Amino acid sequence: KGWAPGASIQSSDPEVLKSIKRENLSLDSYKKITVYLNSLEETKSDAEIILGLPNDTKEKHYNSLRFGIDNDVSTMRMFQAIMLIGTEMASKEYRNQYEFKTKYRIMAGTAGSYKIFDQQHPVAEVEEIIIGSNTFNEEDYLECRLMNLLVYTFWNNSTFGEVFEMLKAMDTSCFDCFIYMKSHPEIYSDKINEIIDKFIIETQELFSSWQEAQDFALPQETIAKYMKGELGTNELIVNRARLFNEYKDMVDLMFASVIGTLNEKGIYTSACDSYLTELKSFISMQKTDCLKDTDKVSTAFFKYEFDKIQSENFHVDPNSLSFSDSPIEFSFYHDDEQQEHISNQLSLYSHHAFPLGKLLDKSDLRMLFRKFRKTTSSDFSEQNK
Repeated sequence: KGWAPGASIQSSDPEVLKSIKRENLSLDSYKKITVYLNSLEETKSDAEIILGLPNDTKEKHYNSLRFGIDNDVSTMRMFQAIMLIGTEMASKEYRNQYEFKTKYRIMAGTAGSYKIFDQQHPVAEVEEIIIGSNTFNEEDYLECRLMNLLVYTFWNNSTFGEVFEMLKAMDTSCFDCFIYMKSHPEIYSDKINEIIDKFIIETQELFSSWQEAQDFALPQETIAKYMKGELGTNELIVNRARLFNEYKDMVDLMFASVIGTLNEKGIYTSACDSYLTELKSFISMQKTDCLKDTDKVSTAFFKYEFDKIQSENFHVDPNSLSFSDSPIEFSFYHDDEQQEHISNQLSLYSHHAFPLGKLLDKSDLRMLFRKFRKTTSSDFSEQNK
């Protein structure tokens, strides 16, 4: 229960895989595994993609993300290529062949002050990562990192599963929605723009040499900042949490991107508009501030029968949907098990430098989002307590 089995495919591109002497499962086998994992109750599939491997390009990285998303992997994990000492990729020959451009960073969670033989010693682990090559420049690197943040935040862990199931029912690639979102910053709110600017700045907080990284990190006052989480963070985890705290802005961006994608394809109809308007309100009721006031019951009226739509896993084409002649009232709530689970999760990660970021990364969000049902008289008594 709660496991996230999957595959570390690294890349879906044959040329990239050949350059690192790796072969993946066949496409058919991979699809079968993902379908099986997603069929298991309270289990989610997982895939890992590495950015900046030899022969990688922005297009190939995007295609690897599309490969995972189109194969319905529930959680995409994106990493940067690390030059591990002693490996072939870190050799002088590989560096020269692929013209790697590298930088150094303090590994997240590795800086600390340790007492050794009655003396305190500041320690920070440094790693070398690839930010460019003869097929991949630094601008591409930043573009891909931003795409990673969008996928990590909006796709992973059922954050907007209802929306993506609709796109799949309409034979539309969900990754096309991310291409639209990434390509249209004019639809970002001021808060979203502020968070993305922070992410880009933090992504570029790198050093030109191992020694420069050590010299920066080891003074006691700097080590203290690393230990408090003020420096050396995991940018994806931290900025996903920042975005999640602005969930209304996330919802607005998600639905603007879906509508834009469907409009570009010429398949946005009045039925789509009607359904998406209600789905946006429905998701907001379920998921906004889902960690707060967990004993509260809220209600809202809808014309679509979302209980029936849920039974189809939201895999519906709005053009084929009917709706009720009279409004249907739904109640949104956390049951006892969820309330206990949320309390435990908040307590578990409360001492982490970024509690919400860690919680979102490690928890099954389906256990955090409110359940719903058609309103009954007992719901009114709950609200009036």
